[in-house]
Amino acid sequence: MKLRWRVVMATVIVLLLSLMTGDSVYASAKGRIKCNAISSGKVVVKASLKNNVKSSDNYYYLVRVSPLTDACIDDVAKTKKCKKPVFKLKMEKDAAYVQNKYVVAVKKGSKFYPVTSSSYVNQVEKGADNKQKYFLPGTKKGIQYTNFDELRSCGAKNTFLNLPVSSILTGNTYVEYKYNGRTYHFTDLAAYRVTVYDFNANNINVTLQLLLNWGDGSYTRLIDSRARTSGERYYTWNTQDRYAREEMEAIFSYLASIFGKKDCHVDNWILGNEVNACDMWNYRGGMSDDDFIDAYSYSFMSLYKAVRSQRANSKVFVCLDHTWGIATDGFGGKDFLRRFNNALKGYQKGIRFNIAYHAYPVPLYDSDYWNNGYTDNTENSKYITLQNLNVLTSYVKKHYTSKTRIILSEQGFTVKKGEAVQSAAIALGYYKVACNSMVDSFIIRSYKDDPGEAAMGLNFGIKGRSAFNVYKYMDTSKSLSYTKKYLKTIGVSSWSKAVPNFNKARLYKMFRIE
Repeated sequence: MKLRWRVVMATVIVLLLSLMTGDSVYASAKGRIKCNAISSGKVVVKASLKNNVKSSDNYYYLVRVSPLTDACIDDVAKTKKCKKPVFKLKMEKDAAYVQNKYVVAVKKGSKFYPVTSSSYVNQVEKGADNKQKYFLPGTKKGIQYTNFDELRSCGAKNTFLNLPVSSILTGNTYVEYKYNGRTYHFTDLAAYRVTVYDFNANNINVTLQLLLNWGDGSYTRLIDSRARTSGERYYTWNTQDRYAREEMEAIFSYLASIFGKKDCHVDNWILGNEVNACDMWNYRGGMSDDDFIDAYSYSFMSLYKAVRSQRANSKVFVCLDHTWGIATDGFGGKDFLRRFNNALKGYQKGIRFNIAYHAYPVPLYDSDYWNNGYTDNTENSKYITLQNLNVLTSYVKKHYTSKTRIILSEQGFTVKKGEAVQSAAIALGYYKVACNSMVDSFIIRSYKDDPGEAAMGLNFGIKGRSAFNVYKYMDTSKSLSYTKKYLKTIGVSSWSKAVPNFNKARLYKMFRIE
């Protein structure tokens, strides 16, 4: 990738300059370094050097470096020289300790010179205070949140919230948050705190999607310079500029500290909306394919570390639309996952991503997804909808293992072709998810019609329609009595004809593998 090549060239240039200026003793003394979170709130960095390296004083310094060039920024700790120096950091002093990339260096005058390789912190989960198990509700049924009564009325135990960055940076009540020696001012997010607390208290699995929106235009520094065009839906983070990158990390860290508590926690974090559609939903502007993938991968790694270092078992997701083997607004989902996975491993191995998928019908207006020819059952299918969901789950299990969990975080079935079609679409979709061990939730778009969507003919709501009772009872022992009449709508004689691995008991139990 172009950015990777620039990083390599920058490192070579720095090395050559050091040799030319008489600093070859430092350049040739490269020892090894291991950075690990070891227990609650603690990070330990161990280095191994063949010989003590001479310098202006008798100390080795732990120095944070640029993740793009490995250039030294500043020191965070020091210890007296020895062949195996050890540095101990406490995250309560600065949450950035778990995010930074480090080298061990010596000091000559006012400059630092690395004497080891560089490394990020590994096993960040071990540093989390909150190590409670990942919460699984008794059902995969979910609905995007508007108010709590809607969830309660239909028995949903999974929900979804959007959190735009404007809600974090612009408001009325601010709190100070320190990160890497700088002080930021973020809103207190009081309403979100109360909402998430209520979800936790009522045993509801919480998914939160973090979105970089334009807002009032006061924080465009966080948007990549090539994508700073107002009017787009959401944007790509600016990871090129040090101060923008660190502010992004500070935001992630702040959110993780709020929503990583035992009684106020987010179970699933999603970074961006339909990020493979980066010409529409995660705007990249003039960024090349490689630069965009690189920026998103770094952002994802940062969110992952922030989240998992606070609550060890929360999961972090990448969000994809229903394009798979075809690219319409950026990348097809399959190609994006391959590129993203490679870029993520290029930064640091061991970062585990999960997938929040939008298995909408193609086109969106055709809720009878079992009747169209836009999908097939090969791993190169142009689209993946609920009709061929098994293609996605089989592919992910094969290439990324069953530990890569999938949630269907946004599904919608318009009533345009009649209430029977909408009801059948929800029933069939849920049954496919309930009987697929790779998928953890099925979250529908809305309880009632959204006026903006309805104006486009997308009446996704279930309130006041036959779909409501289908949805309410589809994960209970009464399920089949409410859905049987829709078999005719789909054109099959039994659910086992339409649903792979159909088993009635799986409809009202959490069927999954870890």
